[in-house]
Amino acid sequence: MFPNLGEDLRHYGDSWSQFKVLLLVPRVWAIVAYRFRSWAHTAPMPSILRLPLNVAGRLAAGFIEAVTHIELPSEAIIGPGLFLPHAGYVIVASNATIGRHCTLTQGVTIGHRAGGRELSFDSPVIGDRVYVGPGAAILGPVNVGDDVLIGANAVVIDSVSSRAVVVGNGNVAIDCARMLALAEHELQPTDTTQEATDAINAAGVREILMLGRRGPVQAAFTPPELKELGELAGADVIVDPVELQLDPASARALDEDRERARRNYELLQEFAAREPEGRPRRISLRFLVSPLAILGEDRVEAVEVVRNELVEEDGRIVARPTGETETIPAGLVLRSVGYKGVALPGIPFDERSCTIPNDRGRVDGAERTYAAGWIKRGPTGVIGTNKKDATETVEQLLEDARAGKLQRDDPTRSLETLLEERGANYVEYDGWQAIDAVERAAGEPLGRPRVKLTGWEQLLTTGRRS
Repeated sequence: MFPNLGEDLRHYGDSWSQFKVLLLVPRVWAIVAYRFRSWAHTAPMPSILRLPLNVAGRLAAGFIEAVTHIELPSEAIIGPGLFLPHAGYVIVASNATIGRHCTLTQGVTIGHRAGGRELSFDSPVIGDRVYVGPGAAILGPVNVGDDVLIGANAVVIDSVSSRAVVVGNGNVAIDCARMLALAEHELQPTDTTQEATDAINAAGVREILMLGRRGPVQAAFTPPELKELGELAGADVIVDPVELQLDPASARALDEDRERARRNYELLQEFAAREPEGRPRRISLRFLVSPLAILGEDRVEAVEVVRNELVEEDGRIVARPTGETETIPAGLVLRSVGYKGVALPGIPFDERSCTIPNDRGRVDGAERTYAAGWIKRGPTGVIGTNKKDATETVEQLLEDARAGKLQRDDPTRSLETLLEERGANYVEYDGWQAIDAVERAAGEPLGRPRVKLTGWEQLLTTGRRS
């Protein structure tokens, strides 16, 4: 009883402060009553002594529940260091298990309840250092991992792991990791939909693990995006210095590179030298690992990975599995690798590069046909690269239009007629401007650039209204 209670009281400062809260703070009384009843229920003692202690504990607990609306039944298993920062309305089912140093705010329910009576369901098992936000409910036979943050008003009915795995080492992988790591105040002013923002806040992700198939020198992300990852307010970036040890081929490649790979490697060295600042989330970067399987019954529970080594083949550095495997517990896996262009019927295609052969966007051997983006040049670059790429293609298209090379086969048929004959749902430029105006107007009072319309019917109705 007393060691656990001592851990509970440490949240309140020195001995004098702890003594005062014991006398004056009802929510602390609820914790004391729980510790006393658990001790009286389980400690070895004669039955003649246990009975009056249990009766006294039950009477005290009933009074405290009436005053505080905090129900901590003695049958529940609650680890040391429990913290109740607010008064009132915390309900824990009798068969719930709560780990060490957890925080339950006001209005929290742990386990099924109905009409003040427990239902005959298995209750949650909650790990260590879990924070449960105001109004949240964790219901059913679910497991909540260590270091999970459950957002306000969340309803958790599936098991929650504190770790998400992002497979990939490119800019898309960095974008995924950054979105999962953004603090609530960082997400709020963005144009991320409210549903997505609420889901990210409620997901309880505390660690984002990025997995790269090859080494740090071969990573495809670009320095500006990697640098921004290290500037997040709510996440520490963790790189084990061992991950940055280079094989001879990678060391030579780094010596020959004067831009991207060298700057990436310098940034990774900076991250490895940092001391974690104890931010709410952490992003860990690992290299030379590939996923073999996603494990779990009805949901993701873990990822099995294999350790790789780098070898030179035909002048290229490639990853080869070593056979050494590892299982990483996780509740979410995002795949951010493996873009591959595919051929279109009747359009030239380069099978080796998986791109459409072209000259500045004009498709080789196909009149009035143009390409832009990754299918034009391969999966490289960022949004700015795509803008420049698209501008080049459009310049060629307009040049051909001015030269009269884009004349219609049937001048009497308009594009609109063709689209309608084919039953296509389309929005003209004026309609796009109407959608843009509606989204921006919805975002302005919220301090956001826009609130997106997320349904096809909404978009089509708004776009055609113009």
